[in-house]
Amino acid sequence: MPYSDTLSFFRRLFEILGDHVALYAVRDGNHEMVAGGIMTYFRDTVVYGYGAADPGCLKSYPYHAFLWRAIEDACLNGFRQFDFGRASYDNVGLISFKKRWGTKEKPLYYSYYPEISKSITGDRGSLKYRFATSLMRKAPIPMYKRLSDIVFGSFG
Repeated sequence: MPYSDTLSFFRRLFEILGDHVALYAVRDGNHEMVAGGIMTYFRDTVVYGYGAADPGCLKSYPYHAFLWRAIEDACLNGFRQFDFGRASYDNVGLISFKKRWGTKEKPLYYSYYPEISKSITGDRGSLKYRFATSLMRKAPIPMYKRLSDIVFGSFG
C-alpha cells in the first residue's frame, strides 16, 4: 500500500473510532519516533492492532515499551482484557513474542459471505499460495495496486 494510502487509512481509522483508538509512540534519545502501536478499545477489551518499529532500533526493544505502557493504561482505566491480536500460524517469531507476554493462544474462525470457493489460504504451504504472497511482496507499487484486488480476492 503506498504511503499516502496508508496515511489515509490511519487518519480515517482515528476519525471513525475517535476515543476507541489510541496511538502509542516510542521516541529515542533524540526525540525521533522509532516505534508505534495502535490499540483499539471495545467494551472491556483493548486490542493491539498494528505496530511498527525502525529495524535499526530493535535492540532497545521499542515494541516492549509501547506494549507495556498500553497494558498499564488498560489496567488503570478498568479494561479487563488485553488482546495481542491475531498472528498467522506460520509466523513463529510473532507467536513466540506474544507468548513471552503470557498470552493464551485461541483459534480464530473465519466466515465469508458470499462464499469464496477458490480461496488459496486453506493450504499456506502450497506452491500457489507461496508464489502469490512472494509476488505481492516484491511487486512495484503500481503493479501491487492493480493486482491486490485480484489476488486478495482469492486469498479469502
